[in-house]
Amino acid sequence: MATEETDTFYLDLLHSFYEEEDRERARGVAERLETALAERPDFAGSIRAEEVRSLIAELRGDLAEAVRRRESEIEKIRQLHSLVEDKPGRDYVFRQYDYSDLSDRLDILATLYAEQGDLDRAVDLLHESRRFCESHEIAFDGQDLLDEYAKARRER
Repeated sequence: MATEETDTFYLDLLHSFYEEEDRERARGVAERLETALAERPDFAGSIRAEEVRSLIAELRGDLAEAVRRRESEIEKIRQLHSLVEDKPGRDYVFRQYDYSDLSDRLDILATLYAEQGDLDRAVDLLHESRRFCESHEIAFDGQDLLDEYAKARRER
């Protein structure tokens, strides 16, 4: 399966699942995307593959697997950042996965933990995301989530 087709399935999954909230259509796209991943062993261990597998697990209601895959994705992004720090290819890598991408993934992971009922972990991750953003002088987009989850945690 060509990279372009995989990317098309990926974008279609995001659109169907998150934007249209059409779970039935998203399931069909997820099946095709999963098949495409199986046909691409070069893609299997990639950051994008972990993201895709997390999305598919979330769609199927397997939040534990979605969390596991997001954590793997985040770790791979961190490793990539570490590998290219002060290296000539840094700019290229950061066009693919910059600091805001890592912060976004932390926020998504926090949401998955919250959906599992682990508000403590969700709040901790959002605090980590905020500190990360502050240290890299980028905007923190998860404040609303942090406020919501912290409030829910206090109320329980």
